[in-house]
Amino acid sequence: GIIHAMGLSPEAIYRFEKRAPAFLDSIRPRLKIELVDSEFADIDRGRKYAEELRDWNAAFSHFYTVMIGDERPYVERTDAAIWASQMLINMSRLRDAKQMLEMASNAFDPKISGNDSLSFRARVNEKHAWISDYRVKPKEELRYFETAESYALGIPEEARDEDIKKLLSTIEHFRGRAHFVLAWSGEDKEINLREALKSFERDLGNYMRVREAGKPDPQGEGFNHIWIARCYIYGGNFDLTDEEIGKGLTSFKEEIERNPLKRDLLAHYHLVRAEYFIMLGNPKLAIIESERALAIRLEKKPNFPKGQIEALAIMALASWQDRNLGYAFVCGRRALQIVKNLRS
Repeated sequence: GIIHAMGLSPEAIYRFEKRAPAFLDSIRPRLKIELVDSEFADIDRGRKYAEELRDWNAAFSHFYTVMIGDERPYVERTDAAIWASQMLINMSRLRDAKQMLEMASNAFDPKISGNDSLSFRARVNEKHAWISDYRVKPKEELRYFETAESYALGIPEEARDEDIKKLLSTIEHFRGRAHFVLAWSGEDKEINLREALKSFERDLGNYMRVREAGKPDPQGEGFNHIWIARCYIYGGNFDLTDEEIGKGLTSFKEEIERNPLKRDLLAHYHLVRAEYFIMLGNPKLAIIESERALAIRLEKKPNFPKGQIEALAIMALASWQDRNLGYAFVCGRRALQIVKNLRS
């Protein structure tokens, strides 16, 4: 059809962009752990580094120090282990994250019980699912999410804290991502793309109810709008794409007004626009958008190689479509330089 007439299949675009994390993980040097003073280490301080200051290395140091603190309650140490694993996932250290989750499960699970145990098991399986998402293993990802959801739903509704409520929302969103990957791996495309769209729309509905309750999370809303747009793009439903991308941008801008350090969110907006222009057969605009995404990630998230390589991948594909093989080669070399820097 029209997509393949452009010379690029959606499968090629998506796979090329999304294989970066697993590849980066395979060539990483050993993790160097820097502890902070045990009296200074604190989960709330780590969360501030992670969520507000966007400094995953500093956040990890706090979480890891709390996790290994023998004098601390096991519930606190399990919470720290989950957060530490997420920081490793953010940094594309997937093997380290998986090993940490397994170690924490063996060490802490026998020490807790009741709802604390159900919560911990739900969160461990959710993080395993994140790792499967980064490794582009959608069926494995769905199995982990199914297990995580069963543990989370085992907690009485009145006893579910904000972390569990957010986890259930995350499961819905990433379930959509898994179905999206299945669709473009050639497995029941229409069915999986439809299931992906349903998941993103359900999760967006959850966020809208939270907004109505006076606790808006525009970042979460924005990601769902972007992924809904991506479903429209690869499903060829271009009439609805512009509006959905625009809603994503509006949500991200609202989040950035609350926390200017989150300006890196705009990279997601520019990347989905780049994918859209590739599918429309306008590679020159796709190159411009992916260059904008890369510039934002280099400035705002220099320690996020996955994001930089994703932008370079889309840039290379657009250049290839534009028959600008020289620039495609340059993009490839820049990506390889990032890999080389990781090895040093």
